[in-house]
Amino acid sequence: RINLKSIKFRHMKILFATILSLAVILIASSCSMNTINESDGNKIDFSGSNNWMSCIADDTLIREMSIPGTHDTCAQYDFLGLSGTAAAQDLSLSELLQAGVRHVDIRLYWDGTECKIHHGITYQHMNFDDVLTICYNFLDENPTETIIFMIYKEWKCEDSDICQPILDRINANPTRWITTTSAENLTVGECRNKLILVKRFKGLDGIGIPSGSAIGQLHQVDNYKTNDLDSYWEELKSHLDTMMNATNPAFTTVWSSGYFEGQFGIPNIRLNSSVTNVKLENYLDGSYDEQDKKYTKVHFGIIGCDHITKRLAYKIYRINLSEDDDKAR
Repeated sequence: RINLKSIKFRHMKILFATILSLAVILIASSCSMNTINESDGNKIDFSGSNNWMSCIADDTLIREMSIPGTHDTCAQYDFLGLSGTAAAQDLSLSELLQAGVRHVDIRLYWDGTECKIHHGITYQHMNFDDVLTICYNFLDENPTETIIFMIYKEWKCEDSDICQPILDRINANPTRWITTTSAENLTVGECRNKLILVKRFKGLDGIGIPSGSAIGQLHQVDNYKTNDLDSYWEELKSHLDTMMNATNPAFTTVWSSGYFEGQFGIPNIRLNSSVTNVKLENYLDGSYDEQDKKYTKVHFGIIGCDHITKRLAYKIYRINLSEDDDKAR
């Protein structure tokens, strides 16, 4: 005779064991991610980082600079608390701006009532107006600076959903925005104390710098899935070398960001950044000639990082400064 109760019991045991094994793997994965951190790069506040653009000549083209940037700027919360799954930054938006970051990557999700900040499905406990308040306050306190304000639609959201909310906020404070459609001749002087609108979505025709291939449009270098970290770095380095040698550079964001795909397809953003950011710092260190006291590489465009530290931001923006102007050296 077939003992149905015994079969059901065995099936329940197998199911329970499977769930328990999966939970152990997820917890172990999360714990191993948490052991990787870059907090050492945030221990020092570099002098002059809040207003380093005050040392840049007004006629300097924005596209010819080296600018510390961020990927998913406001993403500090992980999906269901699993480390590495959604949090892309350790520092808050205010801390990033104070550290010298001048490019922000803002991901908007319109829920029918308000614009929320998301990284994928994960709400980041901030709304669009929170972000703008922080940016406006920073520029009020540091009027020599500018913020490249890149916007992208996130999660279950259409491009058209976010157009009107963005336009409403620009119209409410028009003097705070640069809404030109080309960065080809955009200078530091005309952008001080303002947000430069950059669009990674379709819509708002005639307003903001769009993604594209023309020299005044946003050119993006992005390879966000990075399971082979060595190959990923070599490709990233190649793009940085190209920017270094460009005589008439495009308005470019080189994304130094991505995720390592772990077990069950679970992304690990921090594993990528913990390896790539170290290599990036070493690369930037090599651009400074200790003997001649100058940089041999003059522009890399926007470098958009995950988990950017104060030290990494400094090493990017200091390339724009002379020996005398670099207050932190």
